Amino acid sequence: MINSIHGRNFQSWKDITLDLDPGVNAIVGPSDCGKTVAFRLLNWIFNNRPGGNEFHSWAGGDPYGAVDLGNDGIVTRSRRANENIYTLNDQEFKAFGTTVPEPIQKALNISDINFQFQLDDPFMFGETPGNIARKLNEVVDLAIIDKALFNINQRYRQEVNQLKNAEDKKAELVDELAEYSWLPEAEEGLTKLEQLDSSIINNRQQALALEIIIKEIGHIEIEIDQVSTGPIKAYDEVRTLIDLDNQIDKNFQDSATLDDLIGEIDGLKGEVEKSQGCLQFESVVKEAVMLNGRIGMDWVNRNSFMRFLDDIKTTWQYLDSKREELGELEEEFYGLMPEICPLCDQEMK
Repeated sequence: MINSIHGRNFQSWKDITLDLDPGVNAIVGPSDCGKTVAFRLLNWIFNNRPGGNEFHSWAGGDPYGAVDLGNDGIVTRSRRANENIYTLNDQEFKAFGTTVPEPIQKALNISDINFQFQLDDPFMFGETPGNIARKLNEVVDLAIIDKALFNINQRYRQEVNQLKNAEDKKAELVDELAEYSWLPEAEEGLTKLEQLDSSIINNRQQALALEIIIKEIGHIEIEIDQVSTGPIKAYDEVRTLIDLDNQIDKNFQDSATLDDLIGEIDGLKGEVEKSQGCLQFESVVKEAVMLNGRIGMDWVNRNSFMRFLDDIKTTWQYLDSKREELGELEEEFYGLMPEICPLCDQEMK
């Protein structure tokens, strides 16, 4: 909205300011008082027309014009010898020929179509078709509308073609999808197979553990057989050795007496050699010597027997520990053993 018009050194205006009211304003006055100058000044500022020097004041000085646009600022124009200057809020712009700087055009937002002078024909009456088209184009920007319609139609055709292609593609995909209708059932079966595979893996691990336990049990049973059969077979011999040990103890007691006798015999041996009268004891001495040899041999056998008894005790202790270990393994085996074999699906016995 234009709040005021200020002109200086423009035709008959030396220095005049017109304050306008909001809405419609009418400028009245006698002929040749400068009413038309106001429209010419506005046209000179807004459209950079007329050109030349015919609008210069007879009083001299550079022409100047300004419009107060309220909140949009103040636009001024001045013409000097070789300069055509516009300002917008004290920012200066140079104009060339009949053009108006773009920032000024945007601020004013008015073109020559908004002007109609005193002697002009009624709006667009008597205008050539070309001028009418030009003015309509300026009003509604027909070229942009035509280009927009062209782009819209082109885009519409493209979208129609894309839609048709998409529908054709959709039909193809629907047909392809029908070929894969078995996928949900296959997915369900695959899930079951994965569960079975996981179960088989677990069963295989348990079966492997059971095989290891069975092998260990077999080794233990072999060791038990080896341990149990050895002492049992030697039981009679052990009893014999025990009786022999008792006999050895008895003989050991007798050997003390025999040792005394041997000592006496050794003492008498010199006398026997000196005295041929003692030859009647030769047979007795021989028996005593032989008995002493037997006693020495029994002593060696007794030591061997004691070591053998220690080995038997150690063997029985080892046998007892293996029997306990066998019992624990059997409990673990029967605890892990399922009722149905995971390998052959037969009932376990």
